[in-house]
Amino acid sequence: MMGLSRFRTITRGGAPRRPSPSVTAVVLIAALLGCEDDGLDVDDVEELTCAFGATLSGAIDHELALEEIACGYATGHDVDLINIYAPVDGVVDTIAFEILEVSEGAVGTFPARISVALADGRTFDADDCEVDVSTHEPAEGPDGADLHYQVRGLGSCSAPAVDAESTMTVTISEFAFATPTAWRP
Repeated sequence: MMGLSRFRTITRGGAPRRPSPSVTAVVLIAALLGCEDDGLDVDDVEELTCAFGATLSGAIDHELALEEIACGYATGHDVDLINIYAPVDGVVDTIAFEILEVSEGAVGTFPARISVALADGRTFDADDCEVDVSTHEPAEGPDGADLHYQVRGLGSCSAPAVDAESTMTVTISEFAFATPTAWRP
């Protein structure tokens, strides 16, 4: 297991903000008029640096809003991209997100794993996930360092996340993500 000293912390945009009354009114009017969401699109994460949006259902029913959140990412890796998201919602403590078999600058479809740790101590692991990395481009690191990248895309899990301590499961909807990373020279 990687030590925490190998993770960098990024906070963009501060803590999640409540929508303004005008935004709330527009969303409410759209819902009343029957406006339907067509699902996630890669454009939804185009301007985000560190975000993970999905709906969790089953042992817990919870919406993870697609917005800037605090995250940490592993450095010094060769072919896996690891990120820990920390939503400030009081329900989910962390989301550990790992893209497997990806290398520096690569885009395309890759296997992935997700681990959702809840505030009540339960953890649900999904090993049968897949992501479509659409953006994997050089970006300035937090300290101006080289070899930093911005990664964005969409993903899904073909099986629910499982709690190893019980028979409970959590289904993770199609998800969108944005994460910074750094590759070893």
